[in-house]
Amino acid sequence: MVTATAEPTKPKTQTRLKFNVLDEPGQFRRIDKNELAIDDSYQREASQQKINAIASNWSWMACGAIHVAERDGDFYVFDGGHRVLAARKRRDIDELPCLVFGSEGTIGEARGFLSVNTLRRPLKALERFKAQLVVGDKAALLVDELMREHSYRPADTSHPGKVVKCVSTLYLYSQRSPDLFRRMFPLIVAVCEGDTILEKIVKSLMYIQERLEENGSCHSLLAYPWDKKVVSVGRLGIIRACDKAASAYSTGGPKVWAFGVVGALNHRMRTQLDLEINLGSLF
Repeated sequence: MVTATAEPTKPKTQTRLKFNVLDEPGQFRRIDKNELAIDDSYQREASQQKINAIASNWSWMACGAIHVAERDGDFYVFDGGHRVLAARKRRDIDELPCLVFGSEGTIGEARGFLSVNTLRRPLKALERFKAQLVVGDKAALLVDELMREHSYRPADTSHPGKVVKCVSTLYLYSQRSPDLFRRMFPLIVAVCEGDTILEKIVKSLMYIQERLEENGSCHSLLAYPWDKKVVSVGRLGIIRACDKAASAYSTGGPKVWAFGVVGALNHRMRTQLDLEINLGSLF
């Protein structure tokens, strides 16, 4: 009898990380806002809209610490320029909390700017939505209420079942047109029939209904026969109509998607949906 003996298992090799220290730790200081300079050679172009938004609703928690490089006795901001410019608009703020690093010139500061902004990623839509719920944001609470009412849940990626992949889109309409959004959401749910709710479905149907109500039309996606027609076209029919229009015009978006969906809704209907969508403005 031959007995097979297993070879001894080799230990798994572990990846060894190489730890480097690229610069010295910073020191915390409070610095007069007017002593903080912003070097435009490597900074982003300032957005006046963002500056005004920060200034009008100042938050010390959101401000955190400004990242500053000390160069020849002067202080140059390499992260936090919008916060500094916003603080200058307010008379009740004189100094800002800063984390100050030594600097020998703009090259090192630009490296710091790249490091801070490359490693930092923006909040995902779902992360932002969860935070908005915690702080009691009115629009987020409405979205959450309607999703729970219809047993839907938000998710970053598509999964089988009752999932909303476009929570930021729902938030947009909940904030902009809460009454219309509340009325339209059951129709959107009926169209999706327990499947994933996608951005193009929400935006195309919301666009159509918004225009109908703005124009004082006698037609409505929320009334017979159009509510029945929307459901009969269905989720896949609406997606195909959106994709067909986007392919024909080489662009997407609510207006183009709605154009395609109106065509699908009018198909084989004796009475046509009285909504003209001019796509000439796209070109």
